[in-house]
Amino acid sequence: MEQLYQDAMAIVRRFGKPDLFITMTCNPNWKEILENLLEGQTPADRPDLVARVFKQKKDYLINLISKEGYFGKCKAYVYTIEFQKRGLPHAHILVTLEGDYKMRTAEVIDRYISAQLPDPTLYPKLHELVVKHMIHGPCGPRCEKDGKCSKHFPHEFQEETSLDEDGYPSYARPDNGITVTKSSGFVVDNRYVVPHCPNLLLELNCHINVEVVSSIKAVKYLYKYIFKGHDSAAMKIVDGSVVYDECESFLDSRYMGSAEACWRILGYELHGQSHSISRLPLHLPGEQRVSFVDAENEDELKAAMEKMSMLMEYFELNSRDPKARELYYHEIPEKYTWKKVTEQGQTPKMQWCERKSHFNVIGRMYSVSPTNQELFHLRILLNHVKGATSFDDLKRVEGQQDPCQTFTQTCLELGLVKDDKEWEKVLNESKNYH
Repeated sequence: MEQLYQDAMAIVRRFGKPDLFITMTCNPNWKEILENLLEGQTPADRPDLVARVFKQKKDYLINLISKEGYFGKCKAYVYTIEFQKRGLPHAHILVTLEGDYKMRTAEVIDRYISAQLPDPTLYPKLHELVVKHMIHGPCGPRCEKDGKCSKHFPHEFQEETSLDEDGYPSYARPDNGITVTKSSGFVVDNRYVVPHCPNLLLELNCHINVEVVSSIKAVKYLYKYIFKGHDSAAMKIVDGSVVYDECESFLDSRYMGSAEACWRILGYELHGQSHSISRLPLHLPGEQRVSFVDAENEDELKAAMEKMSMLMEYFELNSRDPKARELYYHEIPEKYTWKKVTEQGQTPKMQWCERKSHFNVIGRMYSVSPTNQELFHLRILLNHVKGATSFDDLKRVEGQQDPCQTFTQTCLELGLVKDDKEWEKVLNESKNYH
């Protein structure tokens, strides 16, 4: 999940923040499920049907957004599939739109997103679906904190959609007198309606929450949220009763329902994205990974040691191809592909070769902890220096005859990082300013 999160952030780095956050939840009463049940069965008895139908609906929604451009031209998307404790699957989808289609005004937002009850006379079907799928409340223990709803329902009445200084939308919730009384006696008005897209709700007949992602501040939270990982439950049952063990409660006990089990057995993906991510390795000189089978076979060991890593081959590529010198290391996979090349009379080897056709691929370097100083600063240099033909070339600073001794020193010379004395100076200046 951590690597998938880093992949998703590479898409953010390349295309900017997402514009829409969509949550789609399975409806166990979809006609495609009910029509295929045997006599006496319920949807809970057929998790295979639930998984198959939800997969089809999810694929239809992704196609509608990415290829048919329902919200406008789609630049990128990322989604993950999760499963509720009771077993129903749901999808979290983040969509990035092309510049001309971004929802920057209240008028554009109102065209796609609604947070109010439709008129039951003019739109009876839509009204029925909103009441059935898109109402929050009455609140229970799951969403109440200190007596208040954690999702901030009920919202205030508001005649028109407005955007605050950060671009965060407050959707129109007019006090127009339209209310619905649920079977529990709970009275619903526009303050309890979850934001949704009316057309998608009519099309998919399920809970489908559509929200505008306004601020860049929400990006990290959203991507970490959708890649947070599977559900866990820690408990032990002895002779029919639950026994709590403080030590075992810290173990990662996997919770998997029947629908998730069927989803995995059928081989369906749990995440997807519009672009393929090429993960680029990092290593210090002479510390690349090598693989071999027989440690006593000298030829095999020699071949393993001579094998070029992606980073070493990147330096070689800069030596032989002037066009590659215009790209950073993480940009290489967009223009070049890593494949096996066989030259006459030589052993086949992996090499960066220029792409002959366009392909949706983004490169990213693996993240490195700052505690691994040299490797961390090597990564910084690769993000700021183009065209290096070797590790030593990467250490060269303009105006100096000899290369720096370390990557850390090179970063300091180039002003890419500060040393402790400079930070101390900055902190003192900050204290004097205050």
